[in-house]
Amino acid sequence: MSRYTDVATDVVHRIILESGNPYRMKRFNDPEGHYERLGVDPTASLAEIKIAYRRRAMELHPDRNASADATEEFQQLTESYNLVIDSAARMQYDTNGRSAGSGASPSDREERLRLIVCSTCEEIATHPRFIVFHEVRSQFRTSKLTTVRGIFCPECAQAAGLRATAVTWLKGWWALPWGPAHSVQAIARNLVGGDKPSEVNARMLLYQAWAFTSAGNTAAGRVVALEALEFTSKMPLVQRSPDDDGTPDGAENSERIRLETAIEEFFTAVGSDVSVIDSGNSWRLYRPGFFLQALVICLVIAMIGAAGAWMVATPRHHPQKIDHVIQAAPPEASTTSQDVTPGYVRSEVADNGAAWPTSSGYVRGYPIELVEGNSSVTVVNLLNDSDVFVKMFSLDAHPPKPIRTVFVRASDQFTIRTVAAGRYELRYRDLDSGALYRTDTFAIDAQGAKHSALPITLDDSSEPSTHTHPISEEEFFEATFSP
Repeated sequence: MSRYTDVATDVVHRIILESGNPYRMKRFNDPEGHYERLGVDPTASLAEIKIAYRRRAMELHPDRNASADATEEFQQLTESYNLVIDSAARMQYDTNGRSAGSGASPSDREERLRLIVCSTCEEIATHPRFIVFHEVRSQFRTSKLTTVRGIFCPECAQAAGLRATAVTWLKGWWALPWGPAHSVQAIARNLVGGDKPSEVNARMLLYQAWAFTSAGNTAAGRVVALEALEFTSKMPLVQRSPDDDGTPDGAENSERIRLETAIEEFFTAVGSDVSVIDSGNSWRLYRPGFFLQALVICLVIAMIGAAGAWMVATPRHHPQKIDHVIQAAPPEASTTSQDVTPGYVRSEVADNGAAWPTSSGYVRGYPIELVEGNSSVTVVNLLNDSDVFVKMFSLDAHPPKPIRTVFVRASDQFTIRTVAAGRYELRYRDLDSGALYRTDTFAIDAQGAKHSALPITLDDSSEPSTHTHPISEEEFFEATFSP
């Protein structure tokens, strides 16, 4: 059974059965009140009828209902149930407006059956289809997937599909991440003509076939009945669970089998010659609406592809102002295992007991001073395979003192910002080998515009801009070293 059957059947009920609805469809009648007695619509499925019968039977059973009419009402309910679960008896009642043995005249049938009309143009639909189109409307982070449902003729279905797709193109993309995903899904389903639930369309077309026949147009009725048969062929042979009536699982309980039987009974009653009328292929896929939607999709894909190619081909420059670049790598020295300082073991914390940062940055617990400047110093550790522990010393203090203390990961860099004017040097430890170094002295003037003693590398940090010199443990930990 189609996965839309339950929802779509309800929609067909509203379209066909309710009076005063926006589609203004003609009503089925229930002249003997069998469906009304069960509390279901004339197009209810077998499962819906069984559920309704069990509910009503519990209400009317004489053991539960003390009403004087309970026994008679329960018997009538049982009679109605036995009629509508019998496919042949139900078809006779639906098509002739009377059950077997009823005295209703054939003229009642002609008065009762009305041809289904298109939901949009309200013209009689020779080949109607119940179709579900999809729209997506997105706003901010909310994406809402809605449907447009109705019984359509081919021309109105094409227009409704185009409208739903246009709404999706205009309003469906703006909520991430679901807006684009829902929009692609909706546009693809509308492109192939929307969803046409098999069981609902089979039932509707069989009714339309009888309606044409009752109006005297038997040839059109035969053609529409063939279309109903085509829809039943798309329905799976659904196995049903055991019910109260003891019917076991099996194909006999399939709605497909019941509909096929009903269609065969129709052809038995009116004949099967359909050669006198050419129905054409009014529901073929490749119609103008399909090509229009496909053209829009191709244009959008081409535009996205062109934009992507342009972005790949266009160079992107991301300049970054770096006033001073200090290369923190030992000169002519390798930090391999043979260069490890005797007795050195890498510590998991800094010398003040603070843990190393998870990424390059300031080490907690150390002073941050001389922050009134507008210059920056970038410690480049890109050519070093070891993490480094760096202290930036101000040489204008007596004795020199560290004003910033940072940790720089291997193959990484870190920028010390808002450095005031003055004379500085970096002292750092290679954390893998334990070796200690200092850089040449560098100066920052009051404007922070240039390096006073060494060349400045602005864009290319692969070339060192300073020289480095070994220092002792005392020079690294104590503010006593001065060039």
